[in-house]
Amino acid sequence: MSQEILAVVVEDNLARIKVSGRATFGCSEDLKKFCHLMLEKKVEKIVIDMENCAGMDSTFMGILTMVSLSARKQNTVIEMNNTSEYNQQNLFSLGLKNMFDFTETATASSPEWENLEGKEISQEQHKENVLDAHQTLIDVHEENRKEFQDIITFLKESPE
Repeated sequence: MSQEILAVVVEDNLARIKVSGRATFGCSEDLKKFCHLMLEKKVEKIVIDMENCAGMDSTFMGILTMVSLSARKQNTVIEMNNTSEYNQQNLFSLGLKNMFDFTETATASSPEWENLEGKEISQEQHKENVLDAHQTLIDVHEENRKEFQDIITFLKESPE
């Protein structure tokens, strides 16, 4: 399964997100919008179930990090559930081990799961997401600069 799918359900003060397939920049805007909406609603916890996630690109990990930083400001927990060793290593290699609570629990079964199917975003919004995500990865772990500075420079210098 390579096409990423985000499914969500909200139960009381808990928001759940199931990530299936390879999580990439293609679904990062939907993730960001949903999580920020949940933070506005003051949920106590956002659980991101990674059991069926085949991998993540750096934009997706950067958006996760942005969400985590926003959540911390209001004491909302971001829980990464059932994250494979491969995906954990990807997060840890970017210095993100302390950005999330990692848990291993059964995936909640709920008939209420809905797939997030966001609207197409403009090229400019896409560029801004990629830029913000990679800048955040550098901001939280300076050692990421050597890996992502070229991407940031390219995006800043490319024509609108």
